[in-house]
Amino acid sequence: MITSLITSIKDEAPYIIDWVAHYRALGFDHIVIFQNDSVDGSNNLCSALQDAGFIDYYDNTNPEHAPKDIQHFPAQRRAYGWGQLLDKVAQSDYMFLADIDEYLELSVDDTFSDLMARVEHPDIISFAWRMFGSAGQTSFAHHPVCERFTRAAEISNNGNLRAFKQVKSAFKPPLTNRFNVHRPLNATDHNWRWVTPDGRNINLSANVASDFDYSYAQLRHYHCKSRAEFMVKMLRGYASHGNKKLPQIGLPAFHLMDANDVELPFENQAYQRGRMIAQEMREIPAIKTAEDDAIARFEKLAGLVEKAINKNDIFKQAATFHADLTQYFQTEVYDKL
Repeated sequence: MITSLITSIKDEAPYIIDWVAHYRALGFDHIVIFQNDSVDGSNNLCSALQDAGFIDYYDNTNPEHAPKDIQHFPAQRRAYGWGQLLDKVAQSDYMFLADIDEYLELSVDDTFSDLMARVEHPDIISFAWRMFGSAGQTSFAHHPVCERFTRAAEISNNGNLRAFKQVKSAFKPPLTNRFNVHRPLNATDHNWRWVTPDGRNINLSANVASDFDYSYAQLRHYHCKSRAEFMVKMLRGYASHGNKKLPQIGLPAFHLMDANDVELPFENQAYQRGRMIAQEMREIPAIKTAEDDAIARFEKLAGLVEKAINKNDIFKQAATFHADLTQYFQTEVYDKL
């Protein structure tokens, strides 16, 4: 069985190696990373990882580099549409769309292939988020996300600003080219077999599975991280809501998403394998140099973002706002980077 994983990133260099290593430990054959508009050295790190054979990397900054029919899509949707058109992905048995702050945890199976064999190779399988909070951390640290943030939402916590139990899906590429970042959009129009990791048949018409059984699998979603990292996320803007580069969300959103109800460390064998793979990757000089440079640049970026946001109390605005602060951040952050 051949599997492909696709993600879209912007200014997320500190998280790339650990995330790639984790999904290689789960047995994904092709890991495809699209990067757009990054200023933190993500492009150089991705190039080094591609040169070493760990990923396939595509610069998604210029829409004109994408296939013609999807050039008008927002960056994230353009990445996923482009990814599905790649021969490696199109010829895979399954493709999975996951963000770089999402770690798939399998509680019963050792690898993704083991899981798919157990549930008898459905057309679609969906995994529900388990939302993780900041664990009280306010600053960035170069250490694996899964070990820095070990507190999560209670299963009964459905979220407020955003539903905590949204799903992400893996599916057979030939089924459809109509999907959002969570699921195929026209699945209900076909007689496809769509399951949860416990093998139960579902047919979702929305992105939420409220009765998900976490004892088989969960998608650990490190949405907030630390307060400083959330500020960088705010600056990054929306990757799936149009091409206008607007800041994203303010401090109220951080508090509403910062779920720290229960302690939930990541301790299974697949995660430990991923840690070993990450170490091996960092022993390659070109990768280590690229990551070290990117970490230094990310730390400078985070410092400038925090200073700019605190300067005018921008972080204290509404949970979602649409003020075009692009020029302000250009002057206060990017021109000083």
